[in-house]
Parts: sequence; structure tokens; C-alpha cells
Amino acid sequence: MGHIATGEDCLGQCLYVAGVPGTGKTATVHEVIRQLRSQMDDGDLPAFRFVEINALRLPSPQHAYVQLYRVSQPSSCTISWLIGAVWGPLRE
Repeated sequence: MGHIATGEDCLGQCLYVAGVPGTGKTATVHEVIRQLRSQMDDGDLPAFRFVEINALRLPSPQHAYVQLYRVSQPSSCTISWLIGAVWGPLRE
């Protein structure tokens, strides 16, 4: 894990993980995040927020943006009217 970009100039990173079912993708990502959070708690890494989106649970690829918006807003915010206007009703 020596290739992690950190510091004030780091605007965030995205990682797409793909593969056939049962190969340990989710378990591997969760273990890496656990280790990174441990380093964050020790003060070795700056604070970060992990967002996991399971694309198989989305009605369309565009809904990934909706999920990202939801986790980036205070819980009191809602954009359901916008979602319905742009992409149609959400299936949850």
C-alpha cells in the first residue's frame, strides 16, 4: 500500500473492481479499507470517506451519480424530485 496519494493536493481517487462472482473482490476491498482506516485512526493517513456502490443493484448506470450525491449530502437533503425528472422513479 505504498502507492496511496495523500496530502492537500489529493482530490480523491476512484477504483473500479471487476471480476467473476466468488473471486473475493468485495472481501479484498473491505480488507484494504479496514487497513486504511486503521492507518487513518493512527494519524498516518488523512481522513477519508469510503463509498461502495454495487452496480448490480442499480436500475441504470446513471444512478451511480445519484448514490454519490446521496452520500455527499446531509441527511435532510432530498433530490427525489430531480431524480424522477431526469431518470424516472428509483427502484429501492
